[in-house]
Amino acid sequence: MGEALRIPGYSLLVLGLLGCAVSYNPEPVRHATPLPADAFQKVVEVVSLRFRRLIVVDPAEFRIQTDWIPFQRGDTPGEKRATVFRDESGRLQVLVEVRSFSLGQDALVVSPTYGDRRSEEELAGAIEDILAAPIRT
Repeated sequence: MGEALRIPGYSLLVLGLLGCAVSYNPEPVRHATPLPADAFQKVVEVVSLRFRRLIVVDPAEFRIQTDWIPFQRGDTPGEKRATVFRDESGRLQVLVEVRSFSLGQDALVVSPTYGDRRSEEELAGAIEDILAAPIRT
């Protein structure tokens, strides 16, 4: 049998830092422009139903951000949070960030935060559905 591959510690550090440097690509929300008059309230309702506690609710900037909530995919526990915002072109974008937890030798290890495409697509779809609904009077 061949000798086991050994990776120097500094190589692992560099790989870890590169992983942290990956940029996020938010999921666009397909919607009519201009947005309906009640769009912000509708989006707040959808986001709060899925993520509970909102920590940023800014109608002037059309920005909504949730607190971190417990999340588990497979056997790995973690947390996730969502942000919905209007970009420079006036289009809505969804970003769902995830961080996972594991036990190290003496402490809890938190992974670098990364985007969760599946959750972003699901939330963007729910927002698209509610924005397509008739305006409430």
